[in-house]
Amino acid sequence: MTSWPAISAEQLRGVKPGDSTWPRTVPCGRVVRPEEVWSGRATGVRRRGRRANLERMIQVAGADRRRTRDEKGRSMEFTIHDERSAPAEVGPALTEIRKRLGFVPNLYGVMAESPEALNAYLALSKQFRNSSLPTGGQDIVWLTVSRLNACRYCMAVHSTNALRSGLDAEVVAALREGVPLADPQLEAIRRFTQTVVVEQGNVPDEEVQQFLSSGFAQRQVLDVMVGVAMKTLSNYVNHLAHTPLDDAFMAQAWVG
Repeated sequence: MTSWPAISAEQLRGVKPGDSTWPRTVPCGRVVRPEEVWSGRATGVRRRGRRANLERMIQVAGADRRRTRDEKGRSMEFTIHDERSAPAEVGPALTEIRKRLGFVPNLYGVMAESPEALNAYLALSKQFRNSSLPTGGQDIVWLTVSRLNACRYCMAVHSTNALRSGLDAEVVAALREGVPLADPQLEAIRRFTQTVVVEQGNVPDEEVQQFLSSGFAQRQVLDVMVGVAMKTLSNYVNHLAHTPLDDAFMAQAWVG
């Protein structure tokens, strides 16, 4: 297959309707012709007029075209969006994230390519944060799932956030190493979460009963499942995109 160079913002500004003498490549990697740029087919945008479609292509092809890369330096087709380059449906969400955190974490930037993916993740996150697990329980679920899935990005993020929220440093260290916790109730959460992931949800009855006998109820069983679903989504996205770690989490980088 012929490999065409990625189209640049400068090249796009020179595109004229009817200029179909050579194909070009949009950021998603698909070869298109200039008439598609003007019609909006290349961007997936409904016909809004030639100028609006062209401006959208210039924006995506310009300064916001950051790419994730794997360890061998090969370009992966995942753009790290911000509130300016993301699809309109999630622009406000990214703006709010920047206001709250001071930046847009790369995971959110990657997920923003699909508004459905980002919105699903944010919804799961909101519901899990409202769960009935005791203090520190959510951090235990996040770190346990991320460690078992070998997600370096999420291990660094949740180690940082757990320490900032006041979780004991020894507990965080134990979770990063995958060893039992001294606190019986927190250990029950860690062990049950680990079993859910390792057994792919086929948790033996005795493990469920042991979790319940530690002071939990069926509600907490399902709360843990929400956390597992949330982290499985982000862990797998990070594996696919090789999401680069943000500077804010670099101090807690995890190598497995």
